[in-house]
Amino acid sequence: MDDKRANRSRKRVNIPPAEWGEIARGWRGKEGQAKLNQFIERYYESIDELMRLYLGIHDAELRDELRQSFMAEKVATGSIFDAADQIRGRFRDLLAKSVVNHCRNELKSTARKRERADRDFGDLERRVDFDLFDKTWASGVLVAVANRMQAACTDQQMEIWSVRSVVKSGTVGDLAERLGIGVRTVYREYKRAREAYQQAVMDELSESIDSGVDSLDEVLTELMEIIGRGL
Repeated sequence: MDDKRANRSRKRVNIPPAEWGEIARGWRGKEGQAKLNQFIERYYESIDELMRLYLGIHDAELRDELRQSFMAEKVATGSIFDAADQIRGRFRDLLAKSVVNHCRNELKSTARKRERADRDFGDLERRVDFDLFDKTWASGVLVAVANRMQAACTDQQMEIWSVRSVVKSGTVGDLAERLGIGVRTVYREYKRAREAYQQAVMDELSESIDSGVDSLDEVLTELMEIIGRGL
């Protein structure tokens, strides 16, 4: 997992900080539409940059179509704000993740419709750098999985998981001696970390898919294929 690569890509995009009072009030009341319009204007360029720089969608017309559908389905309905957390300051990350997932589902749906209609894919392929798009999505999933694991596991469990599943160096005995614990404890803690990893993957992928586009198993297979090609 290349966290630094993902972070560098994110930093290229200027996403304004969240106006939490505005988000908390939503778009209700007489001034609701005006506030919604202000929000759209505030984040218009950021979402365009996310699609162009971070996702490789270099066709302006396609970006505009995706941005409009994102604003209509995720922003105007308020669904994007359900997971926003003011205390943890995660809105900008949430916005970027939501844009990635929305674009992925929309593009996959479009591609499948064209496939069923037996139409040429060339136009869509020219408008989107799908290699960059896939890698960006997969990197984001892996970073989010790591964050979920850190929230669910102890530091010791994370270290054991890292050594055994990521670094893959040394023996269980060496690890037990270094941590000052028994070999059985290493196995037990590794099992708990592995279970947390599996749950984190399932939870994260469940958030990123559209059931009308693909199943959880299909998305997991796709994720593994992208990782296998190298991030």
